[in-house]
Amino acid sequence: MDVELSFSADKPQALLVLRLNDVAPDGSSARVTYRPMNLAHRDSHETPTALEPGRQYRVKLRLNHAGHRFAQGHRIRLALSTSYWPIVWPSPEAAKVTLHLEDCRVILPYRETTHGQGHAAPAPPRGVPFPASEVLRKRTSKTERQVLVDGTHTLRTFDDFGANRDPHHGLESGSSVEQVFSIHPEDPLSARAEARWHFTLGRGAWRTRIESENAMTSTAQDFLLTRRVRAYEGEDLAFERAWREEIPRDCM
Repeated sequence: MDVELSFSADKPQALLVLRLNDVAPDGSSARVTYRPMNLAHRDSHETPTALEPGRQYRVKLRLNHAGHRFAQGHRIRLALSTSYWPIVWPSPEAAKVTLHLEDCRVILPYRETTHGQGHAAPAPPRGVPFPASEVLRKRTSKTERQVLVDGTHTLRTFDDFGANRDPHHGLESGSSVEQVFSIHPEDPLSARAEARWHFTLGRGAWRTRIESENAMTSTAQDFLLTRRVRAYEGEDLAFERAWREEIPRDCM
């Protein structure tokens, strides 16, 4: 699916996120495919260039590949937004993007059905057997959303990917991650992402684990990353490293 847009923006940097949705008769909406676009990358990803506020531009975008059939009575919706937190990191400033609709269009591919025209229906997908393993801890996950007193929105997720033992050699492995994303709707530079990973590996009396802490924030000029990694054998700390990086945003 391609989308051709004519637009102008009031800031040197701006995002557009396009989502193709399937809207059912009851009003519920399901995302079919999407595509985020940093408009400073409209001509090139290698050499992004800032926008000239007020100038009109044209851009052609291709949404991510998807195969979907819209049922009779359903509507096709193209939704656009200038942010998609926490999937896309926000621009340094909140930008207003104006679409010049007379020069915009959506190009939907259309596939004629082959069923009933002398062609057999596609065969069902073939299953792939999973390697045999003993489940030591089942997979679980949870999500929590909260709005703080100052208006900051937080999204906290926890994914325990479980633990398993290989019956052939007895190796046990497991992992989990806790992630926290926060942002104030009126301040893009308040965006913060944190992740804490926990990995375990062992066999018999031999036990190891790795713990990592990662955080990302930004200024108008740079991305700021802090990281810490600790590796343990049993309860003894075998390795530790902490470091900080500053990466220029370069029109991001």
